[in-house]
Amino acid sequence: MNPLMIEVERIYYQLVRNNYRSIAITASQPKEGVTSLACLLAERSLLAGKRTLLVDFNLSQPSFIAQNINLTDTTAPQNSTGSNDALNPSQHAASNPILAESALSGPELVAASHNNAMFTGIVAPSRRETIVELRRPNALERYIKRWKESFDLIIFDTAAVAALHSESISPERVASACDGTLLVVLSGKTTQNQVKEAIKKISDAHGTLVGCVMNDQFDPSLKSELLREIERLAKRFPKIAQKLTSLIKRSQLLSLER
Repeated sequence: MNPLMIEVERIYYQLVRNNYRSIAITASQPKEGVTSLACLLAERSLLAGKRTLLVDFNLSQPSFIAQNINLTDTTAPQNSTGSNDALNPSQHAASNPILAESALSGPELVAASHNNAMFTGIVAPSRRETIVELRRPNALERYIKRWKESFDLIIFDTAAVAALHSESISPERVASACDGTLLVVLSGKTTQNQVKEAIKKISDAHGTLVGCVMNDQFDPSLKSELLREIERLAKRFPKIAQKLTSLIKRSQLLSLER
């Protein structure tokens, strides 16, 4: 199995074992791999047959694009009128113009901008009224509660802790509303102090930190480094290099080293 997928399997197992049904994924700095992890966990959850919802709360750099196809879950609880309120909490605001203007859109088919993978998701809100509403006490918790009626796992792709602006929803706020939080750390780039500061902010907001996920994009594995060094021998000792390459690629120990 691919080492990356082994790590995803381990993370997903922890979520299932601890019955985390809403999870916030964040990082200390931008571009540390939050969206990639969110998509991988969503794919693993779907593979397990779980109803999975991806929520894009990275307002400065949205990662999911609406496909303009609304989704209806016939298995979700319905109200007395037969409509599915669990999928779209904003339906409760229909009779109130003020609430209707600030309501978050319902689940729809979305595509990840980096690989076009399709998911059931919520695109990043753009209306200021919606953003202000989500910042209010218990507002996000109410959305999560209703989404849980129709989905087994809700994954939030949030902004970086250190990249907030006036129109954002803080990842600490999302963390406090979710069952657990994953912090992505870009090895070789993110400093120890940056990680400590992010953890402190999540803790101060009463968020539950499940763990830190190391992104080794700029920190090659031992296996990769060995293969790179062997390539330097290939011109002078092609047979030896070929044999060593084969041995390293077959090594289960090196495949599991991350």
